Amino acid sequence: MAEGNRIFNAAIGGTYQDTWGTKSQMTRDNYYFDVLIGSDQNRGRSSPLKLGSLNVVGTTATFTTMYPHGLVVGQAVQIDPPLGSLAQRYFAVTAVTSDTFTFQVSDADPLTPPYKFGALWQVGLAIRENNVIELGEGHHVSSFWGPSVGLRFYSGAHGTEYVFRSVITRDNVIRLILGSSNTQARGIELDNVEQGLIENNLIDVPLPPIAVSSSQPLHFFNNRNSSGGLIQPTSGAIADDLRIRIEDAVIFAL
Repeated sequence: MAEGNRIFNAAIGGTYQDTWGTKSQMTRDNYYFDVLIGSDQNRGRSSPLKLGSLNVVGTTATFTTMYPHGLVVGQAVQIDPPLGSLAQRYFAVTAVTSDTFTFQVSDADPLTPPYKFGALWQVGLAIRENNVIELGEGHHVSSFWGPSVGLRFYSGAHGTEYVFRSVITRDNVIRLILGSSNTQARGIELDNVEQGLIENNLIDVPLPPIAVSSSQPLHFFNNRNSSGGLIQPTSGAIADDLRIRIEDAVIFAL
């Protein structure tokens, strides 16, 4: 948890993470001034690959490890080399013992041992709540850091497995510092998110305020700019807009 902090003139205000998995994280009630990126998740990798043996019966694959693996049901793993005609690398664990885990495959014939496995570094629950993020010029860093963004959840695609299992961003204010000429600033980036609720955020930036990619359909509600205009994501799938659902319920009730 990162709570009640004031961050000035930094490349990344925080929290920042690119290594290992996390069950839950919360970043709330923080004030950021003249930052290039507010809270940043820059992910996509797995733990170091370890040797083991793989056996497939039908569509059920069982991996036997040399040592206790520590995986749990529902966690995603990387298997190398990839399996089957689809060359799948990432799978959800369906059952475990101390030194075995199973997962489902569409096809895996023929097998080409030796096989290795690693845990995909995932985030169980990420909450970004009630933060004020004022994006600056980025004059204190090189362009290596990429575009300026208030809240970033980034990861490359991993097939049907998602790095960010659940994301909640609500009641955040994301804007430019007064007089800023930052023309590349973005609001919220959501990449590789399985479930998401994005609500009541106030966003004033030059580029699309909310961008979604490689994610499941997410839920959006009452995200607006300072003029009161409703903000919808510029890409990605929307499960529904709760605001529209509420309006529909009112209309049907009349």
